[in-house]
Amino acid sequence: GFVVDITLSMDNETTSVECPVNSASANYAEKGWFITADRLAVTREVESMANMSRQILSQVPMHQKMVQGCEELLVSLNPDKQKEVQQEKEIAMLKSQIEEMKRNSSETGLKLDKVLALLTVEGPKNGKTKKEE
Repeated sequence: GFVVDITLSMDNETTSVECPVNSASANYAEKGWFITADRLAVTREVESMANMSRQILSQVPMHQKMVQGCEELLVSLNPDKQKEVQQEKEIAMLKSQIEEMKRNSSETGLKLDKVLALLTVEGPKNGKTKKEE
């Protein structure tokens, strides 16, 4: 059919598009454009986009559960995956144990530093040792 060439200028860029003559609107999805002179058509298009997005968002929890369920099934069906998951658990456990040991070591070191500091401060009184008395 016949078309009308329309030149659009936005942000210092000029683009030409073709609009069908016998259509009230033109949709250029690859550019994210919807062109029409009909305000009602724009309203319907925006409502349609919002409804589609609401529908997609409402399905997100279902898809998250689906992904989790599929991952669990893959692990149960694939011995290599089972070994991999087991190794990941063991590595995580070892890392946790190492962190706990570091924390305990650090706490022990701080306690020893405090004891040494106390012993240094409370050393022999009057500067005399037992041998000197």
